[in-house]
Amino acid sequence: MAPEPSIPTSAASAPSTPIELIVECGPVPIAVRDFGGTGLPLILVHGAGGNLLAWTTTAQRLTLHHRVVALDLRGHGRSGDGPWSWADALTDIAAVADHFGFDNPAVAGHSLGGSIATWWGREHPDCPGIVNFDGHRGAETHPDNYVGMDPAQLAADLARLSELFTGQAHAMGQPLAPEQVEAMRNQHRAQAADLVLTEEQAVEIFDRNLTVRDGQTFLRPGPEFVSALRASLLEDDLFPVLHEVRCPILVCLATRELPAAQAFGDLMAAFRRGLDRDFAKLRAANPAVHVVEVNASHAMTLEQPEDLTDRLVEFLAGRG
Repeated sequence: MAPEPSIPTSAASAPSTPIELIVECGPVPIAVRDFGGTGLPLILVHGAGGNLLAWTTTAQRLTLHHRVVALDLRGHGRSGDGPWSWADALTDIAAVADHFGFDNPAVAGHSLGGSIATWWGREHPDCPGIVNFDGHRGAETHPDNYVGMDPAQLAADLARLSELFTGQAHAMGQPLAPEQVEAMRNQHRAQAADLVLTEEQAVEIFDRNLTVRDGQTFLRPGPEFVSALRASLLEDDLFPVLHEVRCPILVCLATRELPAAQAFGDLMAAFRRGLDRDFAKLRAANPAVHVVEVNASHAMTLEQPEDLTDRLVEFLAGRG
C-alpha cells in the first residue's frame, strides 16, 4: 500500500494510531512511520537491508515513554534513492526531525542504524541520548582489527569474505524471478520462528524492500548503494567516532554470532577479540559511552525486543 500524504505532525500532536508518510523537506524523500506516544522524541533507524517495519514491536512498546518515529533509510523500503555517505544519512535524519518539530530528539539504531545514530551523537553533543544496538565496525575491516589469528589464514579468510560480499552486491542488481521471490519469502517465514515475529510480519518486512522496474522485481538497496556503503565501512572505522561522542550513548553488544557467520568461525572469533580490545580502551577513555553485553545475536532487536526496549527506556529516562 502506498504511503498516504500527510501534513507535518508536530511533537505535540502525536497520532493515536501509526501513520505512514513521506518527508519531502530533505534532498531525498524519506518514508516515515509515526507511531505516536508522548515524552522525549525518539527517532528509530534500521540496519542495512532492513526497513522501518523491523521496529514495529519495539516502537509500539516505546510509545508508553516516548514520541516515536521510525524511518526507511534512503535506498531502502519506500524512501527515495540517493548517494550514500554518513553525512547523507545524517541529513535525512535532520529532515525527519525538522518535519516533526523535534528540536533535539534521541536517536536509536540497529547495526548500520546504530552506527548512524553514533555519528549523529558526535555531531550533536547536546543530544539527550543515543542507543546503539550492535552497530560497530563491519566484519570486512582492516587486518589489525582481528586479534590472535594466523596472518596467512587471516588473509585467506578476508579474501573469501570480500568475494562473498562482492557476489552479494552483484546479486542486488539482478532481477528476481517469481519463484526466487517466493523462495525468499519462505525463507523469511522460516526465520520468524527464531524471532519475535509472526510469519506475516517477517514477509511484510521482506516485501517492503522489493521494487518493480520495467516489469521486473529487484531487491533494495541496489548495488550502487551497497558498494558505496561497503567502501565507507572500510574507510571510516566507528571507534574514533565513539571516542569523540560527548552526549550519553548506550552500546548494546551481541555475544552470539548469526548462523551465517559460522562459515567464518575463526575470523569472527578474531574479530570479536578485536572488538573486546577496542571497547575496553573506549570504556576507559570516554565516560559518555556505556557498553553492555546482550545474550543475543546481531539480530537482537528482533530476538529480544522487550529486553532491549526496557534497556533503552531506562537509559533515556530523565534525559529529555
